Amino acid sequence: MPVCEPLDIFVDIIDCHLSTVKVFFRRVEIDSRRVEYSDIFFALKGEYVDGNDFAKEAIEKGAIFVVMDDKEDFYELKYPNKILVKDSQKALENFGRYMVENYKGVKIAVTGSAGKTSTKSMLASVIGKKYPVYESFKNFNNKLGAAYSASNIDLDSEYAIFELGTNSYGELKFLSEYIKPHAAVVTNIGMSHIGMFEDINALAREKLSILNSLPPADGEDRLNGEVWLHKSCKKYMNDFDADGNLAEKLNIHYFGDDEDSEIRIEEIERNNHIDYVVGLGDKKYKFRINHVYEHFAMNSLIPVAVGTRLSIPYNEIFDAIAGFRPLDGRGTLINKDGRISIIDDSYNASFDSILAAIEDIHKIQRNSKYAVIGEMAEIGEFADQFCNELFSVSRSRRDITFLFTGESYTAFNESVNVKIFKNKSELKNYLSKLDEGIFLVKASRSQKFEDIVEFLKEKNKSAV
Repeated sequence: MPVCEPLDIFVDIIDCHLSTVKVFFRRVEIDSRRVEYSDIFFALKGEYVDGNDFAKEAIEKGAIFVVMDDKEDFYELKYPNKILVKDSQKALENFGRYMVENYKGVKIAVTGSAGKTSTKSMLASVIGKKYPVYESFKNFNNKLGAAYSASNIDLDSEYAIFELGTNSYGELKFLSEYIKPHAAVVTNIGMSHIGMFEDINALAREKLSILNSLPPADGEDRLNGEVWLHKSCKKYMNDFDADGNLAEKLNIHYFGDDEDSEIRIEEIERNNHIDYVVGLGDKKYKFRINHVYEHFAMNSLIPVAVGTRLSIPYNEIFDAIAGFRPLDGRGTLINKDGRISIIDDSYNASFDSILAAIEDIHKIQRNSKYAVIGEMAEIGEFADQFCNELFSVSRSRRDITFLFTGESYTAFNESVNVKIFKNKSELKNYLSKLDEGIFLVKASRSQKFEDIVEFLKEKNKSAV
């Protein structure tokens, strides 16, 4: 079990009732519902829930100690093994920093406009074929998520993979300096969160800022200074690295589908899965993704390159890639052979990822194809431009029926294959009349289109 010395970690302690200085613990938790024996519970104040209200529940479930920042709740809690701090989230950040500083393995950070979570998961699966590996939780990639994942890092693992995100200037710089990765991946530069930045160049500078946190390449077996950049990063690198120091300091590898990329997709075929050939230097390897999304093949290029770099056998890399399954809501394929098949991509809807998903279902051989598209978030002044382009693409893909849902789409006109609904209620009414087809469901997380996925799943049951 990991061990910590809380009095050395928490510098902002107001009061402490711990019965011991050195504590062995199972893991760190911020949700009292998941607390088990020997966990440490951090009581965080959220928008709707105050974790201090659940400190007693955590102790009764067996938490080794709780960290609180509400004085009244702290002194009312009639249990020992509690710490009162000024700010529980800051205390969690300190704890995570303590853990990563005591970690002796190799840390890899994955960022980019899209594909971070799937790339991270495939990378963990490939590395895990040979080495103990720790993977950060789900898509927890903001300041809180990084602290939570860092706090739970497996100190016995040889590799740790973190997903880092950003939607504001300087956030990625903070996260990179917090995790201090040895190697980095930038999956692409696209329009995700573009509304939070001045323009695409500013967004690119933010994404590429992760490179500043890396150690210099040293030519050893470790991945120090190794960087994998999508080809979309190349045009921004000159401005970002104006003095040329990064190019000299780091080993930078580009990946994509063009001849100039060191790691590239050379051939691709679609059946009920994706078969493709990866070119890596002067060598070629065949791989398979058991999904309809071709862009998952692009995401797999980094796991293939890293796995090869770490001398993991080809057949084991193949098995890890073929066994990949996306997280729920990130392209999950449901009932693929049923009358109603669903691609559940309800968690995210950046402009680039919508276009990629449209191209993927366009290539699917199915008589009835529907793209259920909810509203995009954090696109700011680009809203009209993105919507215009989206409707233009939709009208050119006559094999797909597009079901746009949300107020931002109501200013546009319907056409032969484009229908517009003000809200999910109107959409469900239309869907209730459909008995078969493949349905792509894609929307910003805030739109909660998992409701539509559940609606379609229930329809599929009734159709049997």
